[in-house]
Amino acid sequence: VTKRSRPDVEPTLSFLTTRVAAPTEQDWEKLRRLLRFANQTIEDERIVGADDLHRLKTWVDASHAVHPDMKGHTGGAYSMGTGIMHGRASKQKMNSKSSPETEIIGV
Repeated sequence: VTKRSRPDVEPTLSFLTTRVAAPTEQDWEKLRRLLRFANQTIEDERIVGADDLHRLKTWVDASHAVHPDMKGHTGGAYSMGTGIMHGRASKQKMNSKSSPETEIIGV
């Protein structure tokens, strides 16, 4: 659902779906924040367009050791102008020793 309708919330929603079996109070708070954000931005226009077909803009972020097995979580988004044309978030496949290392694995 988030791929086409709300790519702006996909990284958060992807992370929260990994916590369904045993959610913590922090996970519930993240869900409440996500729902407040979605409710406040429900009328916002989501325009996808390209202002430069020769330039791909990329954003990547990662969170260190957020899963019970100490693996990180990575999210990224791609755009060629206005709006995100693709976004992805997933649990990392390897453990890292530090936050900077988690960021590098995310790239």
